[in-house]
Amino acid sequence: MNFISASLMVPLLLTMQIMAGGERQQFSRCLRSYVDTKVDARTSNADFDSSFGTACAQQEAAYRAAYIAAARRAGDSQAAAERDVTVEVEDLRTNFKELFHDSQPPQ
Repeated sequence: MNFISASLMVPLLLTMQIMAGGERQQFSRCLRSYVDTKVDARTSNADFDSSFGTACAQQEAAYRAAYIAAARRAGDSQAAAERDVTVEVEDLRTNFKELFHDSQPPQ
């Protein structure tokens, strides 16, 4: 079984992010714009949560493809690349979801 230490894993993940940087930036910008639009529209938390999962699907797909391609070129397996990009996407979505919820007035 192959084990990679945490000290080696972080630089590898950062390398994949850099190699897919343009697509990651576009995905992040789209999520930011979506959140800003929903905040300005005073969208409820429930309505936001129900629609956020499909927001920016095209940019997400482009980021996933670029990340996986970069990871495969770096020697990762398809499964490892898919797992890692899923974590990245979940982290981005979680951060923007929290940003939306934090911007809501107390109820």
